[in-house]
This record gives sequence, structure tokens and C-alpha cells, in this order.
Amino acid sequence: MRGLLLPVLVASLVATASPAHAAASIEGTWSYKGGQVVVAPTGPEEYQGTVVRKIKSTPCSHKTGEVIWAINDSGEADLYRGGQTFRDPAGCAIAPLRGFARWTVSGGSAELCFVAPEDDGSPPTCETITRLAPARSPATFADTVILPSNRRCRSRRTLRIQLRQPRGDAVVAAQVRVNRKLVASVPRRRIGLPITLRGLPRGRYTVQITLQTATKLTIRGSRRYRHCG
Repeated sequence: MRGLLLPVLVASLVATASPAHAAASIEGTWSYKGGQVVVAPTGPEEYQGTVVRKIKSTPCSHKTGEVIWAINDSGEADLYRGGQTFRDPAGCAIAPLRGFARWTVSGGSAELCFVAPEDDGSPPTCETITRLAPARSPATFADTVILPSNRRCRSRRTLRIQLRQPRGDAVVAAQVRVNRKLVASVPRRRIGLPITLRGLPRGRYTVQITLQTATKLTIRGSRRYRHCG
């Protein structure tokens, strides 16, 4: 199976993620200043926007994984209020306070108006942000990992797997276990590169993978194999 990555057998996977819910109009993936922000719920009528593609603003940038928006439902249809994270231009440190922000959603776009924390008496700056993808059910294990087929008995004690990014929510870390024993911790920079597991036990064994995404979603999945060497 050298270099061979076979299709995922979705029916054979065991996957868990957060339960589905009725999405609010603010949820989804938004294009903002050349980057992307995923808005997901954090509680009843509360949401947060997490950067999943670097936002390049002058003179400082917001990096992947940074929570840039704290959002609350205003009680009015398609209107949300909250705060936006700012960075101090001198050194680019994150400001201790968020500036005021307001989101008015209209279909596939929204008007974002904000005021920096030190300029709370100034008129707001407003711009239009664009929805790239609507809210969807959380990614499943089948979306984010390729595993070789387990239909047949395996004759080699190696297994080659590959992790890939789910749509709209970057994986920032992963752990691989064999029979519950941790055998690999995968940092963000190695997501997407093949992983080869060697010295697998004879008989039956289970490969378990846990993924952590930029929006703090944990995705778990497993598959059983049989070694007949």
C-alpha cells in the first residue's frame, strides 16, 4: 500500500460532534478584510467569530484561531451587537477592551459597523462583509480524515493515514491513538501531510483520531482493523 490512499468508507466510521441546531442568520463563514471569519454559537443567543484565514489589516493582522468578534442577539431580526477585537498599532498587542460592533444581516451580506475602544465618542466605521458559506452541521470525521479501507485483513504492520482540513473550519491540532494509546500528536503545520503508523499490534486493533478546529470544535472518529501477518 506504499503511497496509496483509498477512499473513506463513511458507513464504517464512528463520528461525534456537537448536535445540530437551528442556525441564526449571523452564523456561517464571512469574508472580512481579505480573510475569513467563522461565526458559531457559544451559548443561548451568544456567538463568537473566529479567524480561519488570516486577516491582513494595516498595520497589524489577525491570525488564524484568534477570536475577533463577540456577538449577542439583539432581539431584533437579523440585528446583532457585541464587540470587535483591536490591536494596538504600536507593537500590535491585542487591546485589553473590545470596541463596540453591530452586525445587520441581509441575505448573503451584512453591514458591520464598529468603533475602536479608545474612540467610543466617534462615529462608527461601517463596511459590508460577504457570506462565503452558510452555517452547516459541524464537520464529521469523514470530512477530515482519509483512512485506508478495512474490508480485508491487513498483512503489514504499517498504516498510512492523511488528515485534511474540513470546509470552513481549519484543523489546528490532532491526536492519533492505537488501542487508546497515544502514538502521534500532530501540530497545525503538519495537518495534511501523510502519517505512517508502524509496529501495529497483531490481531485486532482500533485507530482513533481526535481533531481540534479553529472554532474549538472537537471531532472524534475511529475504525477497527485486523492484522493477519
